Amino acid sequence: MQQFTSPSPYMRQISIYLKQEKYPEAHSLSEKFVNSFPDNMMAHLLLAKSSFWINDFQNARDEAKKAYGIAEGTAEVIMAGILLACSHYRLKEYEKGLKLVRALFEQAPNMEELVSLKFAFAMALSDESEAARSIEILYSIDKKAGRRLLESALLGGP
Repeated sequence: MQQFTSPSPYMRQISIYLKQEKYPEAHSLSEKFVNSFPDNMMAHLLLAKSSFWINDFQNARDEAKKAYGIAEGTAEVIMAGILLACSHYRLKEYEKGLKLVRALFEQAPNMEELVSLKFAFAMALSDESEAARSIEILYSIDKKAGRRLLESALLGGP
């Protein structure tokens, strides 16, 4: 494979691999991307995402943390934060994940994904009041999404 000289070709090719579910290829190229552009937030985010998809949740967490640390602007922070929170969840680091999701929620209180994550962490921690508040918030944002989340929880959890 040729060596790319700018971030865009890396991002394009890694995105193609991810869409095609070629996760090992995405992971390998993401590692090259990070080595070539170590200060690029997207390089770390894509390595985190591809690590997540190959079930390397510790590397996913570590790379998402790096991406989160260098993210600029709300959209980048939220994107990296959601991936970091999902990695915390898979590693059963529920308290860390919930703390992060609460911080993200302050920046984007109407984001369904964050409310759903808040609910998942609350359920994992057996915090029924937090879970109930999350359902109420989601219902206020989108009644159908709230109903789907509640049905999912009743049928076996998030």
